[in-house]
Amino acid sequence: MRRTSRKHGFTLVELLVVITIIGILIALLLPAVQAAREAARRAQCSNNLKQLALAALGHEQANGFFPSGGWGPCWAGVPESGFGRPQPGGWIYSLLPYMEQQPLHDLGLAAPDKPTLDNCVLQAVGTVLSTLNCPTRRSPILYPHQSPGGQLYHHRLGDVMWPALAGKTDYAASGGTTPDNDGTADQFYGPMSYAAGNALTPSQWSTTANHTTDTGVVCTHSAIRMADITDGASNTYLVGEKYINADHTTDGLQAWDDQSWDIGEDWDVVRFAGSTLSPPTSAAFATEEVWFVPTQDTPGDNTVGMAFGSAHAVGFNMGFCDGSVQFMSYSINLGIHWYLGNRSDNQPIDAKNL
Repeated sequence: MRRTSRKHGFTLVELLVVITIIGILIALLLPAVQAAREAARRAQCSNNLKQLALAALGHEQANGFFPSGGWGPCWAGVPESGFGRPQPGGWIYSLLPYMEQQPLHDLGLAAPDKPTLDNCVLQAVGTVLSTLNCPTRRSPILYPHQSPGGQLYHHRLGDVMWPALAGKTDYAASGGTTPDNDGTADQFYGPMSYAAGNALTPSQWSTTANHTTDTGVVCTHSAIRMADITDGASNTYLVGEKYINADHTTDGLQAWDDQSWDIGEDWDVVRFAGSTLSPPTSAAFATEEVWFVPTQDTPGDNTVGMAFGSAHAVGFNMGFCDGSVQFMSYSINLGIHWYLGNRSDNQPIDAKNL
């Protein structure tokens, strides 16, 4: 008898079934993988804010007050000016020594002439700090930089042209609830020279900057002490994620994300948790259009430029004055959000219980 043998293999139908099963498994696993990656990115973002909050506490312990908001959006940090009200640079610049960035803070120290200082100032602006970028939103690289209102970049020895590229921040300090005392969001560029800024008295600063009703922790020409936070450190915002129009996260074309991380108080680096109405009333809470509502990055939305927010889908991270970090929901009650932004409204809200 002749024994015949047949070669065994997969039929076309069997291959299609296997491919279909693999496709289904991938479709089921992909959302889980994406969710795990976003959870890791959100955790890194929370850790960034933790480092900033702890650096701010280190600043407060060393100097007796939280970092100042500086002299306005067109001012570079001046290492010779120390900390607090005499410092033209913004709150992030003042935190550099407490973030293991002392050499960056001291760039331009005792520069003998303007060209030398110009180069040092531009080098600082062009430095990227990964701690300042949320990985969900964008990578820690240089992004296009725009000149605010055509203004020059002021430093100790004069002015310099803004660079084309700069390091950006996804985090903003808490300026409180209402940006100023006239019911509008003002834009204060600060004094036009180092000598002029040093010549202003505290009263003149308050009047000139139009910031007599600041209720936050970081404000123009501020030096807020821990004792000034009468609602309690664990009940008061210090720093958090900021909202950006999702169409402009990389091009620098948005007014509240067009400049670098080192500037003085401006919408790029300071945000608000209240509204243009003060004091808060039930009517104000019901009128959403006057609020700086915490919002997820949204394409085409330019209505909440001074608000907190993030690229995360569910909520946004906020650091508190005790160094803790909480993940807040976008649906947070606006009244509670207001109270958390005000350091001394006699309405202490424990965010841990929200």
